Amino acid sequence: MSRRILLILFAFVLATPGIAQKSVFIYAGQSNADGREVTANLPDYLKVANHSPYRYLQYADIVKQSDGTFGQRVFGTRKNDRYAFCDVTNYWIEQALQTEFYAVKCAYGGTALDPTARPQKVPTWCIDDEWLAIHNAYAGQNIETDSFKMNNSLAKGLVERFHLLEKTTLSKLKEGYHVKAIMWMQGESDSKPKTAEKQYYERLKKLINYFRANIAPCHFILATMPHKSRQYSLVIEDAHFRLAHELPYVHLIDMSGSTLLSDQLHIDARGTDYLGKAMYNKLVELHLVKGNPVNLPEFSTASELR
Repeated sequence: MSRRILLILFAFVLATPGIAQKSVFIYAGQSNADGREVTANLPDYLKVANHSPYRYLQYADIVKQSDGTFGQRVFGTRKNDRYAFCDVTNYWIEQALQTEFYAVKCAYGGTALDPTARPQKVPTWCIDDEWLAIHNAYAGQNIETDSFKMNNSLAKGLVERFHLLEKTTLSKLKEGYHVKAIMWMQGESDSKPKTAEKQYYERLKKLINYFRANIAPCHFILATMPHKSRQYSLVIEDAHFRLAHELPYVHLIDMSGSTLLSDQLHIDARGTDYLGKAMYNKLVELHLVKGNPVNLPEFSTASELR
């Protein structure tokens, strides 16, 4: 899709009256988008008696469910139950909107844009034409037992499952709906081999355009990798900054100074809180959510750390 056509589409979407439309937000990426902090460390504002602090949120995690329905987001209480930055962002969206809205999550740990960067049984975000032609959508099957050749395109999976949600629910909303943004955190798995790292810019650029062509011409918000990550890559970080600078309606959340869990790979409770709030603040800044920004923990920026 050319830059001129994309700008025209955005101008139409952003100019179309949509105050009464239901808002839709999409979250995607690998493990830091899926969430690796345990629910025992939830921020106080997410801790409630029935394990769901949401009244208006309609939630679908399409990696874990594929029936085309939205439901309630409930936090588990088992030792290894986890939460993600989307849970924080959704909380603050709800506080601002005070009306029904929809969130779609598609995140899978260890996934890369380059299919050669990960084991063959791990789904991938690759959308190369030849590769997509012989691989079906990943739709939540057990990849340990199901044929990976039949079920390993997360990009296809997100598009197909979104359209199923659209068919079963979103298209039936009397107010209509508006996909406001896709929020993305991914890149660690493309840091090796070097061929994957070097191709990351072009692959992510193509993926952004793929989502915009097949889901909606929406805003795309990128989160960078923390510098303390053992999989940190300057090449991939530069790709994130470059895409935010060059592509229309692509924005950046600088996570370079984030604190991490003991594995030195996944953002901890403080980092999850920061990213979730920073995503919400970006939505407010872009007038995608009518609300007030919230205070953030202090982290160093990429320019300060380099």
